[in-house]
Amino acid sequence: MKFWSRVHGVLRNLFRKRQVESQLDDEVRVYVDMIADERIVSGMPASEARRTAQADSGGIDQVKQAVRDRRAGVGPEIFESVQSCGLG
Repeated sequence: MKFWSRVHGVLRNLFRKRQVESQLDDEVRVYVDMIADERIVSGMPASEARRTAQADSGGIDQVKQAVRDRRAGVGPEIFESVQSCGLG
């Protein structure tokens, strides 16, 4: 099961890059928005809540890059996956 899940992830990341990137962008922005909303409810001004939420999350672009770096099918991992299948 883990093997096929990995293969699916690799293929999705290779052939549906725009869709995967769009989903990643949405997920990271929703996460930062949730943090900001919690801070607004607790009494922080909206502009400060948004700024601190971005800073505390490590920055939107940095989070997205960290996810890309760990994604299946990126970098040397794809070769390791192929070798573990007995194809390399």
